[in-house]
Amino acid sequence: MRRWSLGTAVLAAFTFGASSLAAQSVSVGPMGGASFFTFNGSDSDIFSDPDVGVGLDKGTRVGFAAGAFAEFELGSRWAIEPQLLYVQKGAKYSGTLSDPDLGDVDVSTSLNTDYIQIPVLFKAEFRNPSSTVTPSVFVGPAFGFNIGCSISADAGDLGSADADCDDDTVKSTEFSAVFGAGIEFNRFSLQGRYDLGLSEIAEGVDVKNGGFLVTLGYAFRLR
Repeated sequence: MRRWSLGTAVLAAFTFGASSLAAQSVSVGPMGGASFFTFNGSDSDIFSDPDVGVGLDKGTRVGFAAGAFAEFELGSRWAIEPQLLYVQKGAKYSGTLSDPDLGDVDVSTSLNTDYIQIPVLFKAEFRNPSSTVTPSVFVGPAFGFNIGCSISADAGDLGSADADCDDDTVKSTEFSAVFGAGIEFNRFSLQGRYDLGLSEIAEGVDVKNGGFLVTLGYAFRLR
């Protein structure tokens, strides 16, 4: 955990420091939106495997993301945008199970993993002096720190249950690659991205987070 924290702090300090020296303008502001995540990897379909007696379909956990950003414009075409976000990730599994006594029962279960994430986006901006709308594309790494894990299950009339994960269920950190596109209009910034998990969420299990974020931000120009 300390190694990741130190590396992230150094990267953030370098990014902010170098960008401040070269940036033509600097903006900061809040941002928030919706998250749509599921699990990827060879072990992510374990609840869908009839060989283990379970036949649930893997689906999407719908959550939200919220935080803040800073944009450092480097000339008229390029920018660096570090962000600090709270992001809800995980996956949902649902289906119908057959019981000899109860018959068919609709069930669903979710593994919810929540992170404080630090993306560092490298942006190409397509500015037009005659337009107030600026499209952009971006790519960059993201470092995540797990701050919560819970499991929920719902079996309809049979009841539901929620529980926190054991302390060692999910790794304390994750690494992902982020790429997407955005549109800036006036002071608003609308972004859509895919967050591709590159590290396993648990030791010895090939399961990675992966999903989409749609966010809206509002910029305050500092210079």
